Amino acid sequence: MPDNNLFKKYFEVLPNKSVVFKGQKLIVQIPLDWLNENIASISQTTVETFGLFEGYIFDDADKNDITNADHKFTMKLPCNMIMKPSHILEGTKVVENVDTDTLENAKIFNLIFLQDDIFMVSTSIVQDSDVVDKFIYLLLTAQLPETIKYEEMPILWQNCAAMNGSGDLKSNFNTLALIVMNLARDYDDYSIEFRKVYEKYYAKGIYNPKMVHYWTIPKYTSTFTSLPATDAKYGLTVSMERQAKNKNSNIPSPIEEAIK
Repeated sequence: MPDNNLFKKYFEVLPNKSVVFKGQKLIVQIPLDWLNENIASISQTTVETFGLFEGYIFDDADKNDITNADHKFTMKLPCNMIMKPSHILEGTKVVENVDTDTLENAKIFNLIFLQDDIFMVSTSIVQDSDVVDKFIYLLLTAQLPETIKYEEMPILWQNCAAMNGSGDLKSNFNTLALIVMNLARDYDDYSIEFRKVYEKYYAKGIYNPKMVHYWTIPKYTSTFTSLPATDAKYGLTVSMERQAKNKNSNIPSPIEEAIK
């Protein structure tokens, strides 16, 4: 949810447990890929979506450029939520293609909320074990909001499992943390894990790593492990095993502290 001050100013929880938007305009962007992968669904102006996304608040209802939004927040609710915006408009957004290291236009849907629109139909959580798969998909395809911090990723996954009836998954937490550590890379050199250079970025106030698609990991770790990269699952396994055996890679990071 937005931080407390932002939430108190722009949102209100009603007695029926719904949350309404009290500002002038709010825009939430949903990628077309989310609809194709059942991460979200749209029926007229009712949207059911996974609750990990960024929101852009405008104090002037005539403004639309999210780069000039008056406020920005990151929704970190790892479960399904239902929203009822006033309008849903198709559009495009420039995104990075991690595979080709180029920028391209991706189709999106702009959810436009005006004053008194329903941001959340209910704060009550309906458990759905399939939601955990949604989180994993977004993680493995580098689609988590860029504002989510490095050390938050495995914790959000664990919370997602607990909130949706899959238990606390303590036995699998280390596995997810290992996957995150392999997916999180140095912005300047994708062959370097973020955990090895995080202090440099944290000192600059940058808490989120460069996330890469899981099928690209082998080509960043070794010439030899990149050869089976067409088999994504095998390539990821080879990469993780190689890193685990590398004694020089045993450098504590925020995620490793979370594991402890």
